[in-house]
Amino acid sequence: MIISYSQGTSISVLRLENHLRVQVNNLSTTREDLLQLETSLPGLEITSSYLETAWNSDKTKVNTGVNTEIKEITGMEIGFQAFEQVKETQLPVPSEQSSYYRKMILEALIAVMQSECFFVLERGFDSLEHYDQFWNQAYKDNCRYYSNLHRVKQSFSHYISNQHRKRCLFSRQKNAHLEKASDNIWMVTSSLRDSFHEMHLQCRVDPAHLNVLEARGKMNRGLDDVCFETESKLPFLNGTMLSLSNRKEIRSISGGPDGCAHFADLAVDAAFIISEASEKQFFTWK
Repeated sequence: MIISYSQGTSISVLRLENHLRVQVNNLSTTREDLLQLETSLPGLEITSSYLETAWNSDKTKVNTGVNTEIKEITGMEIGFQAFEQVKETQLPVPSEQSSYYRKMILEALIAVMQSECFFVLERGFDSLEHYDQFWNQAYKDNCRYYSNLHRVKQSFSHYISNQHRKRCLFSRQKNAHLEKASDNIWMVTSSLRDSFHEMHLQCRVDPAHLNVLEARGKMNRGLDDVCFETESKLPFLNGTMLSLSNRKEIRSISGGPDGCAHFADLAVDAAFIISEASEKQFFTWK
């Protein structure tokens, strides 16, 4: 018998005349949520935000919906500082679910910053090449690509030169799947596909201690050959505890100057789905 738990996130950034609309949809085995933000252009100030939980089924099948405007982030300008602001903001949601909703907001902010390359002139850059130079400095040593610019054969501006976008500026889909292979083995697979990347991570996990027994990954699309080298770093996750309390170590192993921030996100996504399935005692359901 196969017992599994799944979660998918769909993210889109749409341009609507003089503003952006960002939508994050989460759908898992036990809940469905929507986050929608609108931002000004070119300032990227959040002008409205809305959060809706369509349903959230726990072990007793009780609905605990959230339907609210997030006034606490309205007026926030999306940029580097916004990430720290969101982490410190008290959200109008049940405290035990704040980390879940905070993650949705952070996904929305990241998507907006990823879409910025399609309106760089409005953001004050002379050209896409100058935008490249800005990020080469801002992200210096942040990941393997930005730590090895002397080896990079393809700039980001060249990588996206064949993309022509007017309305849909950025799309991203993230999926995570947890399967109880046996009493002693859990298999967790997480994946990311977006306008610029595609990659997959698979981990065999000891459910008793949540330690990674075997980790492996595959990158199908990336900016440059340098990015594909990060696949070889993933086995260093072996022995690591895949839990939310261990996020810092997970990111330092799979990300950092020699790694990939997106693979690090997938490893944390794996920890999230393990946490959610465990909290809802999913594998003990009758």
